[in-house]
Amino acid sequence: MQSSGAPSFAFREGWGIRGAIDFVLIDGATMIAVTRLNGKQVVINAELIKLLESTPDTMITLLNGERILVKEPLDDVVKRAIDYGRNIRAFAT
Repeated sequence: MQSSGAPSFAFREGWGIRGAIDFVLIDGATMIAVTRLNGKQVVINAELIKLLESTPDTMITLLNGERILVKEPLDDVVKRAIDYGRNIRAFAT
């Protein structure tokens, strides 16, 4: 199968409290999906998360200094990041 240069996406339903998408597979790399305050869904690499804050909205600060405010509660984002880590480490065994 030839690649068009665009990433291939496959959504995997996870353990989200409200049925949210927990993981997104992009060209074989697993990322976590979150929802910005404007309702748009974005996916981020959990390996790039530097800091999570509850302000009272959840603010994700990435290693490059970018900040993302999301609707999901802090506990949900932490759980997704932990599940992400478990998921990528499962492939190594």
